[in-house]
Amino acid sequence: MDLSPDGIRLICTTLIISNYVFETYLDLRQYLRLKDQRQTGISPVVKKYLEQHRRKKPEDSDELKDENTTEENKEKTTTDDNETHKKTLSYNIASKKLGFITGAIDVVQELLIFRFNFLYLMWEFSSNVILSQWLGVSNAKDYEITISILVTILGYLFGLLFSVPTSLYRTFVLEEEFGFNKSTLKLWVTDLIKSTMLGAVIGLPILSLMIYIIKNYAGPHMHIYVWASLFFLSIFMIAIYPDYIATLFNKFNPLPDGELKDKIEDLARKVEFPLKGIYVMDGSTRSAHSNAYFTGFFGLKRIVLFDTIEKQMTTDEIVAILAHEIGHWRYNHITKSLVIEQIYSFLMWYMVNTFIHSPVVYQAYGFKNQRPALVGITAIMTLYSPVNQLISFSRNWLSRKHEYEADFYASSTLNKKDLAPALVAIHRENLSDMDPDPLYSTLKYSHPTLLERLRAIETATKSQ
Repeated sequence: MDLSPDGIRLICTTLIISNYVFETYLDLRQYLRLKDQRQTGISPVVKKYLEQHRRKKPEDSDELKDENTTEENKEKTTTDDNETHKKTLSYNIASKKLGFITGAIDVVQELLIFRFNFLYLMWEFSSNVILSQWLGVSNAKDYEITISILVTILGYLFGLLFSVPTSLYRTFVLEEEFGFNKSTLKLWVTDLIKSTMLGAVIGLPILSLMIYIIKNYAGPHMHIYVWASLFFLSIFMIAIYPDYIATLFNKFNPLPDGELKDKIEDLARKVEFPLKGIYVMDGSTRSAHSNAYFTGFFGLKRIVLFDTIEKQMTTDEIVAILAHEIGHWRYNHITKSLVIEQIYSFLMWYMVNTFIHSPVVYQAYGFKNQRPALVGITAIMTLYSPVNQLISFSRNWLSRKHEYEADFYASSTLNKKDLAPALVAIHRENLSDMDPDPLYSTLKYSHPTLLERLRAIETATKSQ
């Protein structure tokens, strides 16, 4: 294999294009699957599970229903299912079309940066123009951390030229068309400014620390120092996220007293979940999508509900979803995932330490005599992409395994018939594809498909 600068450039270009072609192939499979479903309508299997796990309504009770009412309800239900199915397909097809555009933009952007030595040009501009000419800094090339920060900022601003238009389109056209968008342009701009500032306040010091370690502790153990530093920083970020980061974007209010709060607290006591509090997040200020999750490290946990979920689901359905989330805690899924992620991170930094001092890595990006750590990391991450892709697939496999376990926990903890209708409801409300392409979902989904989860719940219920 040619490991000259030209050889490295060829390898990186091939990896970038190959990854794009493979991702596009998967997306195209899913797109064609959606188009086919639009022609054929709801599949018999999906229809069966929708009917089997439909939430019960007052008019379905034995005291109220007669033959005519039953037929009317069935007809109305079939119409509702068909309309929801059509809307789900239209939403996912529109999302896929936008995904094709953003994917093409991303790969063109990446190839242009690589083809025209954009990193080198930004490095020279930061060093010779910003520092030397504008700020009058002598020996500017000695300030590698400062130049790296400037290059990162310039790269981010360059990326905004591509990401802002597609983000605006997704929020104010696509999401708006299907009734999800609740944001305003002012709020969108405010979120962009906040996330940019947050990224600068947190990301740039971390980048500086990494470069400092790489430059001052080069040697066989450098990767251990970088990995350990990032590990403790990640623990710190997880600990402060609920109180100091999430609150920058959303408001969190205690769940009011009532049936829902009582049932959640009863569930927490029953399974000995260390509940610190139950909060409602104002998700409806931005989107009509719904969700629920828990946060918190070590002893005490807090449950967070999107305010949209109370309008879209029944009390028992919400409790079932939370029982699923508690299942993740019961089986230590968060801790297990964290440990595995740290193993991945350690191996990645070991690879960085192996190749970061190779001159050809920098020459491939246009650097003749300099070896900026930022450039070395960028180049090696591109070379690492096939491994990262395999890791992503294995990460998704593990995540799906955890989802099955959490579903089993929820269905065995509560009434066995509570979870399935809850999953159907949340998929319907979020217009999630219930029956995607098998290869696409296997490689790209972090959760099993709805049909896979319903079948697993059905099997588990029969075996209990």
